[in-house]
Amino acid sequence: MRIQKNIALFERLWLGSLAIGLLLFVFDGKAANPFISTDLMFVFQVLAAASNAWIVLLVSRKKSKTARYLVFISFVAGAAMDLPGLIDMSVRGMQWLLTAAQYAMQAVGLYYLVTAKSVNPSRHAESAVANSKILDCALGLLESEKYTAAITLFTGIIESDPGNLDAYCGRGICFMRLGNTEKGLADIRLAALQGNIPALALLRQEDRARP
Repeated sequence: MRIQKNIALFERLWLGSLAIGLLLFVFDGKAANPFISTDLMFVFQVLAAASNAWIVLLVSRKKSKTARYLVFISFVAGAAMDLPGLIDMSVRGMQWLLTAAQYAMQAVGLYYLVTAKSVNPSRHAESAVANSKILDCALGLLESEKYTAAITLFTGIIESDPGNLDAYCGRGICFMRLGNTEKGLADIRLAALQGNIPALALLRQEDRARP
């Protein structure tokens, strides 16, 4: 589903940007602090990256709204500190490229996060019930040999619920009976590959029918 894909992309982009942040510390000659040793600063940097990674995983895996706000705050705070150096070119070379890549990845990740709207469970259940009723109507049209009308209903179900294998199987039968064997077999094979029993039976019949 698109929602899950967007959340996964957000997670990968942000975790990648945190890895770039560690690289920036390694390559940045200004990271040295007169009061804290470089090794201790690196430990702090790793802990900060780990805590940010934990927040990102809370957003992507646990759907935490609080963690989502923390991600936005982290992005805004970091950008306010680092982006002026990118704009006025006071940061150059590899450091400029890594910093630009880091915030580009975070910005794109936030875009995917914002566009991944949460699913209302009750609405999803209502949609499943409606699709079940439409599937019954489509199967009735198939039995009545009204194949074109049945294809329209099966296609509507597939657009609403791409995982509905019975709709693929039914549409495939309709296509085959209308003479579009190639298109029909494509639908039936797709359903069979995912374990749909009627589709598997149809493929076996088709194989036996071949000379």
